[in-house]
Amino acid sequence: MDQPARVRGGCCIRDSGALGDQSAPKRIGIFEVSVVRYPPGSHLPRHDHDRASVLIVLDGEFGETDGRTRRACTPGEALIRASHHRHANRFPSGCTVLLAMIDHDASIRDPGLLPRFDRSGSRACASAARPTFGLADRVLLGSTLDLLHIEDLMLEALSLGAGDRDARAMNPPGWLKETLEFIHAQPAPAPISRIAERAGLNPSHMARAFRRWRGCTLSQYTRRLALQRAADDLCSTTLPLASIARHRGFADQSHMTREFARVFGTPPGAFRNAHNPCKTGRAADVRWD
Repeated sequence: MDQPARVRGGCCIRDSGALGDQSAPKRIGIFEVSVVRYPPGSHLPRHDHDRASVLIVLDGEFGETDGRTRRACTPGEALIRASHHRHANRFPSGCTVLLAMIDHDASIRDPGLLPRFDRSGSRACASAARPTFGLADRVLLGSTLDLLHIEDLMLEALSLGAGDRDARAMNPPGWLKETLEFIHAQPAPAPISRIAERAGLNPSHMARAFRRWRGCTLSQYTRRLALQRAADDLCSTTLPLASIARHRGFADQSHMTREFARVFGTPPGAFRNAHNPCKTGRAADVRWD
C-alpha cells in the first residue's frame, strides 16, 4: 500500500502537480487562515494534515474520500477534519476554499473544541458563511476587523459541528455581562479566542451562545462598536481619518470609509463636518479610550 503524502500546515504535498494556489497564512486567535484556489481538473492524492482544520467552500465544489466514505462539498458548506485524517480530493470544475488550521496546543488544552468524529475522521455541516462573496478578500485584506469576522465563522462552524449544548437554556449565561464589559474596555478589537480564554470558555461554544443571546455574532458586535467609536472620534477630535481608522481596527482609511458610509449613510469626512463643533484643536490633546 502506498504511503500517504503529508500536508503540513495545509500547503505542502509530495505530488507537485496537486498543489493549489495558497495565499500567505494570516494568524487570528487559534487559527492560521489562508485562501486556497484549485484549478479545474486538479486533484490531491491520499494525504493527511498534521493539524485539525476547518474548511469553508467559497466557490466551485470538490469531492473527498477517505476510502470508506465519499463526500461532495459545495459553496457555503464547512468541513471539519481531525488531524492526520487520510483523504483524497478531486476538483473537477475548480474550487476556492477558506482553510483554517487549528493550533495543536489549543485542541489539547480544550478537548471540547472539536466535534466527536465518526470513523471517517471528518464532519460536514452548514456554515454561517452564506453568502460566501467577499470572504477571500477579507482574508487577503487582513485588517483586525476582517480577521475577527473570519475567526467568528470558523468558531461557528466548530460549534455547529459539535451541536448546540445550550439550546434549551432559558436565561442568558452569567458570563455574558462581564464579557460585554471586557469588550467595551478594550481600545482595539480583541481576538475571540482571547475573550473566551478570559471567560474560561470554549471559544466556539461562546461564539454560538453570544449569537443566540445578542442576535449577532461577536465579530458583528465588535465591528459595530468600532464604527460607533470612530463616529465618536470624528465628533470629538481633529485626528486624521487615517489615524482613527488604524486605531479602530480597519485596514486603512478607505476601508473605514466604506464601512462607515454603509452604516451611517455618509462618509466620515461629511459626518465630521456636520457633527464636530470644534473646528480647531490638537491631536496631541486627545486620549484614546
